[in-house]
Amino acid sequence: MKKTVIQNRQFQSNFIWNLVGTTCNAVTSLFYMIIVTRLNGLETAGVFSFAFSNACVLIIIATYTGRTYQISEKKYSDRSFINVRICTCLIMFLIAMIMQQLFGDTVEKSIMLLTWCGVKMLEAFADVWYGVIQKNDRLDYVGKSLTLKSIASIGIFIFIDIIYKDVILASLSVLVINLVILSGYDYTKYRKYRMRIRKGNKQEFLAILKNGIFVFGINLLSTYLVNASKYAINNIGNDEAQAIYGIIIMPATAMTLVGHYLIQPFLVQLSELYMQKKAKEFQRILLKNSGILMIVGLIGVILVETIGIPILELIYNTALSVYKKELVMVILGAVCYAIFTLFMNALVIMHKNRIQFVDLLIIGVVVMISAGKFVQFGSVTGAVILYMISMFVAVLTVGTITNCVLKKECRQDENSVH
Repeated sequence: MKKTVIQNRQFQSNFIWNLVGTTCNAVTSLFYMIIVTRLNGLETAGVFSFAFSNACVLIIIATYTGRTYQISEKKYSDRSFINVRICTCLIMFLIAMIMQQLFGDTVEKSIMLLTWCGVKMLEAFADVWYGVIQKNDRLDYVGKSLTLKSIASIGIFIFIDIIYKDVILASLSVLVINLVILSGYDYTKYRKYRMRIRKGNKQEFLAILKNGIFVFGINLLSTYLVNASKYAINNIGNDEAQAIYGIIIMPATAMTLVGHYLIQPFLVQLSELYMQKKAKEFQRILLKNSGILMIVGLIGVILVETIGIPILELIYNTALSVYKKELVMVILGAVCYAIFTLFMNALVIMHKNRIQFVDLLIIGVVVMISAGKFVQFGSVTGAVILYMISMFVAVLTVGTITNCVLKKECRQDENSVH
């Protein structure tokens, strides 16, 4: 009884701090662009946006398999995952240096790109330590780390930029802050569990690189699907359409956060349930969290219909009243994406990565072919429709795969009992 009470308290602490840390991390990313635009002007904001957005894409290379695969794949040592992460982080930075040579047409742009890629590289490396910590049921440490980094980073960025009006110096200060917290707070928490980690070997290292390629592909394709409309507008649209789309897609970030809140605290539990062949309990958690996401989505639609447009117009000082229907479609698409992410992680835990990769690859190819036509047909509206449809198809197909796999697992569990 006492053990159950302690476990419940720890779960509550994990859930709350994951919520706080994830929110701070997401909000900080939004604040950077607002700060640079207001303090340094649109031209500098454009350079910052180039560097920051590319760093956010390249981090997918650094994280490679991600934390879900690390937590669910019990046969490999965390030491091997750490070694792989060192390798993928170096590959990420090498690609960043190549991009800097190709697209860094000014010294400012080159330094900014390498600096923010450095920040994201440190985030990616910290994530593999977070995996070790989360396996030991201390997701609260992870949340506290994200909160500390977010507050310290945004604080030092604003302070330096206000005093010196220098975005490069402010960005470098964020890099230093992240390095200090990684080597201080993060390492201290990781060190508590370091002695429990068995040694890795070359075979495990190569196996993770080989077997994790599908998880990497899944992460890459899901990122593309979310941003396909943005890329299409960038290719054939104009700056005004890009700006409007960027504003009305912002509420989708909130839904993505809610999805993250509901996924991370349950990763270890879902992994253990799958290992213990408790498919029905596994399925029950997925259905419960999917239901919560649908309810949150319904609330989101109501808010959009009532106060969403006025709030966005107040924040961005841009007329958006004609885009109310598009904003509702964004929320519906975001709900689909949040549930899709839930199912995607469930399939990774169940090691059904190849079929998921093929599914997303087919969707990605169709979206790539049709994206330009949607934007040509309806500009911002066309881009939003593309986003909503692609998210709906993704959740429908991945959800169907998840359901089929779980039905099969449930039948196997029943047969093993009899």
